[in-house]
Amino acid sequence: MLNNHIKAVLFRCSEMPWPDFLQLHAWMRRSADFKGFNFHTPDLKVAQAVNGWGKLIGYVCYTKAENAFVITGVAISSQATDEEVQRTSEVIDGLLEQQARLAGISKLLSMIPGEDRCEEIKTYTCKTVSPSVAIVEVGSNTTFKYIN
Repeated sequence: MLNNHIKAVLFRCSEMPWPDFLQLHAWMRRSADFKGFNFHTPDLKVAQAVNGWGKLIGYVCYTKAENAFVITGVAISSQATDEEVQRTSEVIDGLLEQQARLAGISKLLSMIPGEDRCEEIKTYTCKTVSPSVAIVEVGSNTTFKYIN
């Protein structure tokens, strides 16, 4: 039976558990999105997604710049199924939207790999999070769970 449950957890990069940080660093070396990546950005945050069996699906790294979140890198497991990648995208998008609402952010931008520019991905105007997503906050970690 296919398990499409995806959980995303948000970390400040500086607060990531060491094994997760090492995994992110290993994936960064293999991804063009992370060329020239800077861990010293003070507000760098990492959304980490795992499937229902606890297997790592991917990372999205982002930071705040004025009234926008800027995605600085994305790394997805080469072993993830198309469905897991789609669900991960949806769950992390929900996480970013919720965080944007809390921080008064109005735009989501993404760095163009290899260039010094961003493109706008989304404008946040929604005041609520999708009813199919449950939000659980524990300390500085926020967990989103997809609810069928």
